[in-house]
Amino acid sequence: MAAFIRSGEAMYDKAVNPSRSRLFPYFLLGVILLVSFLSYQAKDLRLDDAMIYARYVSNAMHHHGFVYNPGQRVNALTSPLFTYLLFALSLLTRNVIFSEYLLCGVALVFAIVVVAQEVEPLIGTVPTYLTGLIIASTTYFYSVIGMETSLFLLMLALCYYAFRRSRYMLLGVLLALTMLTRPEGGLMLPVLFIEHRRLKRANPNIKAWIAPVVILLTYVIFNISYYGHILPDSAAAKFGQGSSGAWGRWPTAFLRFYDTIAFMFGWSGQYYVVVCILIFGAIGCWSLRNSSWGRIYSWFCIGLALFYILFNLPAYHWYYGPLFFYGFWFMAAGLMETIQAKRWRPLVYAFMAILAISSIAYSSIKLKNKADSVYIAPYYSIAEWLKSNTAPNVSVASAEIGVIGYYSERPTIDILGLTDPGNAKFIADKDNGSWLSLDKPDYVVMHDPAWPWEQVVLQNGTYEEVPWRSFRAINSSAAQNETKTKIFCILCTLRRSHEPGYASISELLFSTHILMTFHPVHQTIGAETDTNVKLYKRIEQ
Repeated sequence: MAAFIRSGEAMYDKAVNPSRSRLFPYFLLGVILLVSFLSYQAKDLRLDDAMIYARYVSNAMHHHGFVYNPGQRVNALTSPLFTYLLFALSLLTRNVIFSEYLLCGVALVFAIVVVAQEVEPLIGTVPTYLTGLIIASTTYFYSVIGMETSLFLLMLALCYYAFRRSRYMLLGVLLALTMLTRPEGGLMLPVLFIEHRRLKRANPNIKAWIAPVVILLTYVIFNISYYGHILPDSAAAKFGQGSSGAWGRWPTAFLRFYDTIAFMFGWSGQYYVVVCILIFGAIGCWSLRNSSWGRIYSWFCIGLALFYILFNLPAYHWYYGPLFFYGFWFMAAGLMETIQAKRWRPLVYAFMAILAISSIAYSSIKLKNKADSVYIAPYYSIAEWLKSNTAPNVSVASAEIGVIGYYSERPTIDILGLTDPGNAKFIADKDNGSWLSLDKPDYVVMHDPAWPWEQVVLQNGTYEEVPWRSFRAINSSAAQNETKTKIFCILCTLRRSHEPGYASISELLFSTHILMTFHPVHQTIGAETDTNVKLYKRIEQ
């Protein structure tokens, strides 16, 4: 296998523009179609943290600036590059949610294609393309739509693209942009430096570092002048959560990956994929140890996992993106290493093809049914109730603020402190109750049973439960009528849309017969799904 890798890399180095396989156009078309189809299937998904980005961008589009609550300059943008690209795209489409899906879908396609071109000389054309199709059909990458995961994967892939070709001017810019996509992308710098020294390459010209330094300095100056801090407040909040053990004692928080597997891969559906990644991925890392690509990304993934573990960061689903993404490619290399006899290779290809086909079928059904989620739907209904029954200046507190804040359009307080630095300090100090006396919200959205930080509301005695479900029940019949009339639109009905230019886009899509029926979230809510969230109102004194 090592000899095969070296010969493949040698052939790859000889060509300035490596010739692509005749299968490449079909592979590219397949990836585009899969990503487009499954993104459409996932059109009703609303990852709560993704809606935080959406609210920042929506406020910027309405001339409030890059803020979560108008008038409060708090920086909760962990991924500034993703935010700025989303803002630029939203200015064109005039629809933030649609822009999230478009940006994430395009980034995922390019990430798969770029890595496939680098891996093909190492493991062969057929396993490379089958792996790309498996990734494009995996539920996980659509369950994190609206987050920076796909863009982060693309930036990591482009860094190796530039490094492989010794294009250091480009590499410097890409490294800076990778760090602006996610700060931990900076781990690529020491990994690439070590590989650079191992290959005994000449040091790049000092001019190669001018552009990245200017990019990062511009970001720092903007943060200081606009927000008053160098780093995002949300980063400090997450480190505080880790140090306080809010999501588990050190170092267990990030290691609770079984929650991510259950949530993203399904109850029993694609667990076999994770098993394959763990077993054959480890074999693949060993088999690719003689290739620059294998060394760089295996060490980067190890470093990334250690970073999250050492700081006891929460097991947010999108943090695992690079581990799953590159795990698939290493899995393919491990399969090829395990079965080296050529006569058995067709069995490997058949197994990977079955994996891809079953993944497509499962993901299509799973994503289609995700709109029935018991997790997001009540938040949307409460947000609609708040928007229809409260004044615009009424404040609402919640431990999960994305959907609530975006759809209610009310000043929203983050109990866990991602958008409220004062609350973040309370969490870091293991103080679960002081946020209530500090913020004094008019309404509080709570889990049932209450989370530790929410229990103070029940103990305080100045809040009473609000029967918001009656409002949702009335809306339910109206939603059924809307379904019968088949109003075709993007991501939500024209009735509830408030974004400028939305109607014209929907009419255009309707007239060209692109019938994208993005139904309102509350259409799929049954009465039994409303039991995990409650709304409390402060009693007038």
